[in-house]
Amino acid sequence: MLNDSFPITFGVELEMVLLFHEELIVNLLRLCEGRRPLTEALIEEYDRRDPALVSPSGQDPAMIFYRANERAERGLTPLSPDSILNPSLAVRIHNEASRLLVKNLTVKERVAMRQVLSQYQARRPMYMGWAVRQRGRRSNDSYEKWGHRRHAEGEFRTYVDEVLKIAQEVLGSAGMKTREDYKYWVAPRRRPIDIDIDTNETQQMSFPNWTLANDASLSGVPEPTTQDWLDIKKSDMEVQSTPQKWRHLVLGSRDTSRWDSHGVELISPVFEVNDESFRQINIMLKAIKGDAPSRHGALVQDFCGFHCHIGVPANEDDLNAQDGFDLATLQHLAYILVMYEDHINTIHPPHRREEWLEDSDAHSEINMTFTDIQSNRDAFLDFNPDDTFTLQPLQEVRAEIFKDDQTIENLASTMSASKATIVNWTYLKRLPNQGARTLEFRQHEGALRGDIVRWWVLFCTGLVKLANHMAHPPAGVVASYPSNEWNEDMSLWDLMELMEFPEEGQEYFRRRTAYYARGASMKVNNE
Repeated sequence: MLNDSFPITFGVELEMVLLFHEELIVNLLRLCEGRRPLTEALIEEYDRRDPALVSPSGQDPAMIFYRANERAERGLTPLSPDSILNPSLAVRIHNEASRLLVKNLTVKERVAMRQVLSQYQARRPMYMGWAVRQRGRRSNDSYEKWGHRRHAEGEFRTYVDEVLKIAQEVLGSAGMKTREDYKYWVAPRRRPIDIDIDTNETQQMSFPNWTLANDASLSGVPEPTTQDWLDIKKSDMEVQSTPQKWRHLVLGSRDTSRWDSHGVELISPVFEVNDESFRQINIMLKAIKGDAPSRHGALVQDFCGFHCHIGVPANEDDLNAQDGFDLATLQHLAYILVMYEDHINTIHPPHRREEWLEDSDAHSEINMTFTDIQSNRDAFLDFNPDDTFTLQPLQEVRAEIFKDDQTIENLASTMSASKATIVNWTYLKRLPNQGARTLEFRQHEGALRGDIVRWWVLFCTGLVKLANHMAHPPAGVVASYPSNEWNEDMSLWDLMELMEFPEEGQEYFRRRTAYYARGASMKVNNE
């Protein structure tokens, strides 16, 4: 690709819905729920009544709890006390944990939970997961904002970090490294990968490790969607000739009443643009999706997005250098985005385009789909008396973008009045202590396939490399654009040629644009 020597980095935010079997959340709740975990409390309670009931072998109940809870705190598969405790007590503990789940929420209660979770109440999906009955007030108030409600069965709340811990365990068991324990050495660089959890209690400025996070714009899925997903798992088991010993894990638990779902966001650390980075992303996606016998899995819905952050690292040879783009590169990128926005839109499904938001009134209360995406061209529109608008001539666009007194801060404000634009420029105005100064490409729909992530990252980084090439052409090279005025001959493929985008990638995007040009409203298979 063009200008491959330009040192840029990227990171991805992958929004998805995690589906999980009831047993996973029950096992977690019995070791982690409440100020004092359920297992610890019940072991001590029964120990006072009959020590032999707790541990026929005479082990110290405190040590039983320690061994069981230690692994849960690390994000690992909990070491079940079942092999240590009297079997009847292990069953009682399991049943008590099951009763912590509140499944029969009303639509009114789900709507109320959505209102607690998000300041953008009218634009977000309804809370679709189960609730968790409270056993005691936490030592801090972080759980208060996650939807405490009264219910016929008592005080209950939404999930907070439980689903994130399930996802962390899934990734850890796949060979990744949780912060406290697991190590996965990635050849050939032999670099360990960390998996953190962020419950959005504070605004995180950077993500040095792989991170699992909540996002109020995400939700679980309705029961019919879960049923469709389970049917696919059954079909996959038959196609893959899954060994009989594993089939009971899915075929025996296809009852949707035993499966729940919750929206999660998987955030990568900063990557260089190379094959090893995409290999790591592939490993993560494969683990989170699971396989046919898994008691977990992931899918994407229309409310899921895939955001790509692009930055420029500081010059390591200059101790006074700061990370960030130079003005000339950003000016050319702004010009490219304004010129080709309509053409880039054709890569994406209708629900990831601004015009879809204006035309669509198909938002349902149960599974609301609102994609908050705004154009980067609003500052270059002339409004007419009849409430229509037209794009300014390219000559005027160039004059505004390349004006003599232009600054990065002013250009960022021109391109993004808020972060909800196709490309979010607002982070370029950050101070050094406020986080990385990145460009955030927000338009792509949610994706769980490594090839989709790879081609979109290469496209976004290719745009930035093209802009840098136009701003700083090599000696003896005259860099120019195909046209100085709006015309019907402009195309996405002209832009691809300027970027020297690989033929394989161009063919991939041709298939996407052809698919959506046929009027398809559903996403290409991103799972």
